[in-house]
Amino acid sequence: MKKINDRSNTIENLDEFLEACDNGLINDGSYLCNKKTVKGSSYRLNRHEPDFIAFVVSEAKKLCYVVELKDGDNFDTKKSAAERKMLEIFVNHVAPKIQFATKFYICCFNQPDKEKVVIGFKKVFSED
Repeated sequence: MKKINDRSNTIENLDEFLEACDNGLINDGSYLCNKKTVKGSSYRLNRHEPDFIAFVVSEAKKLCYVVELKDGDNFDTKKSAAERKMLEIFVNHVAPKIQFATKFYICCFNQPDKEKVVIGFKKVFSED
């Protein structure tokens, strides 16, 4: 997570960032909001914060990607359904409050084979 954070255009205050977006004050680009920043915002949802949120801002579109990070493809499969539910709850909490098309993703490092990731999650997540 630190490597991603260090290489990103990070958001220090999520509430201010989203207000600035609403007012057309954010330049086109990609922006990263980490878990700590989400927890410090009005968008927090106890025990349901993702590892990070990526925002893409352009004149043509505004996208929001809610992301949970995993290493490899060996997961605690008893928690797979709970992980998906947590992401769905967070997206359903945030999406109506922001002017971004919002989706959630699991990002699995050290396992490039999407099929193995899907199997590792007991097909709770699709390749999409």
